[in-house]
Formats: sequence, structure tokens, C-alpha cells
Amino acid sequence: MEAIKYDQQKPKLGLIPPKAVFSTGRAMTYGENKYHAYNYKTGTGLDWDRVYSPLLRHLEAWLDGEDIDPESGLNHLDHVGACTVMLQDLVFSKIGKDTRFKSIK
Repeated sequence: MEAIKYDQQKPKLGLIPPKAVFSTGRAMTYGENKYHAYNYKTGTGLDWDRVYSPLLRHLEAWLDGEDIDPESGLNHLDHVGACTVMLQDLVFSKIGKDTRFKSIK
């Protein structure tokens, strides 16, 4: 008899490349040491643009050819990953203030 596991509809977390997990973890650890763990969602949480803006700054620096962030010594893409997961956590958990511009249609 073969074992049965009904998990076909569940996300395959093993598909996330380990290098991406470690990259994001490095920047999250840097942030923990600079501020404290989960600082971004302490109290009422950060306004969403306070996480989105550094995400763009790190991405633009990387796109401009700068690999290493001069302050942290980490790759800018490490910080992009950390900002992305923090923003996802804030949005999906409904923490912080939605500071997106919403056009009137």
C-alpha cells in the first residue's frame, strides 16, 4: 500500500530557491541587529511606503550597477528580498497604513 498525502493544492515552498531564502535572511538579520526583530510591524506597523521606498532604492542601485550596499555590506538584492517579504507581511496581515495613491476613476 502506498502512503497518501492530500497536498496537491498547497504551495510548494521547496520551490523557493535556497539562495533567495538565505539572501533575504541575511538582510532580515541585519535589520534585526539595527532595529529589532519585527520592528516593521511593531505597534501599528510601518506605513507601506516606508517599506516600498527602500525596496525601490535598493533595486535602482542594483540596476545602476552597484551590487553592494555601502552601509550594510550586503548585496542590494538581499535588501530587495527583505523589503518585499516585509511589505507582503504588512499587506497580507493588514498591518500598517495603506499609503498607496488611489486614482479616482
